[in-house]
Amino acid sequence: MLADDLDAHMAAVGQAQANAALVETMMTTGEAPERRTVLFAGAGTGQMFDYVSGSFLAPYRVTFTDINATFLDRLRERLASASLNYETVVDDIEDSKLSGPFGLAVVVLVLEHVEWQKALRSLAAFQPEIMHLVVQQNPPDLGTAITPGRTLPPSIARASEQAHPVLVEPDAIRSFLAGEGYVLVRRFERPVPDAKTMIGLMFSRQAD
Repeated sequence: MLADDLDAHMAAVGQAQANAALVETMMTTGEAPERRTVLFAGAGTGQMFDYVSGSFLAPYRVTFTDINATFLDRLRERLASASLNYETVVDDIEDSKLSGPFGLAVVVLVLEHVEWQKALRSLAAFQPEIMHLVVQQNPPDLGTAITPGRTLPPSIARASEQAHPVLVEPDAIRSFLAGEGYVLVRRFERPVPDAKTMIGLMFSRQAD
């Protein structure tokens, strides 16, 4: 999957814009974590910075990860003139080699593409005080993540023939993370084209 194709597709379906707004809203809502370290797992190309300045990240040391090194190259290009304290690391959210811990973890439209329980368990191992998750919710009559009939960029079309994203219900995430010691404290929604909705879920770690 090419970075340009991914960016073009996400902008065309309105999800890049909605997700950027959700992340900014969640990170500026409520109390900040005591540990001023943030993990963006599966950060992709950093397309969110086309729509938000990223100034809300200024107080933090940020680690952006993705399994695709070329996506991280694009992210660094986007942040070339930004005054942020950050690093990029090639890493697999399902089998992370990071050491942590992190005060906050952010995961945007990643759980649909991985073994989501394994990914969340990996994140919980970092003991973040707060988790911000963004997932996609479809209308009841649409059973696939990608809307049928949409013209896809070439590399996206090829990838969709081999891998089939599986949507994850927010209630399933809430139930699973309860077992990892997290409680859902806020939920945010942003409508996007094709009658879909982007859901922002804010979780807080419970005291031991």
